Amino acid sequence: MDIKELQELLEKKMLSKAIYVINRMNSCGGFHIEKMRNGKWRVYFGERSIKYNQQVFEHEDEVCGYLLVLLKASIPSMGYRPWIKYDGYAELDENKLKEVLQTNKVPEKCYSLEGGLPEKAYCIEKMRNGKWRTYYSEQGQKKSPHVFEIEYAAYGFLLVLIKKYVKKEYGIDIIE
Repeated sequence: MDIKELQELLEKKMLSKAIYVINRMNSCGGFHIEKMRNGKWRVYFGERSIKYNQQVFEHEDEVCGYLLVLLKASIPSMGYRPWIKYDGYAELDENKLKEVLQTNKVPEKCYSLEGGLPEKAYCIEKMRNGKWRTYYSEQGQKKSPHVFEIEYAAYGFLLVLIKKYVKKEYGIDIIE
């Protein structure tokens, strides 16, 4: 999904532009997505010119997937009518993600739901502070880490990453 497709989806869902800003410098409150001068993408929640929970991404499709997960997770608490079943993200936990991955025959070597440092795998782990971290494990390192306070947002973003990877590497289209 690219920026244009994301904007079309949000308009189709009739989501108020008051809660998101795409590629505009704006100090209003809401979720922001913007391309930085270095070519990377940034997502954050802005309020009164303060940027909270900034995450930086290398690729446009990752930043779009992440913003979509954040919006789906946040809509009810903002007083908006939720999307129908949030397309599955709101209830996504370890067991449900495992079920989706097994049903779609995603090779287990592509992911770890227990953290660790498996070679060339997308991982998730619960940290000591109660937050969740997703990352790509390669050569004994945790690359592209992203931290989430909400479990289903972390699992939703992990699913976005795994979908992209298995489509490219194995030609698997994950159906939720």
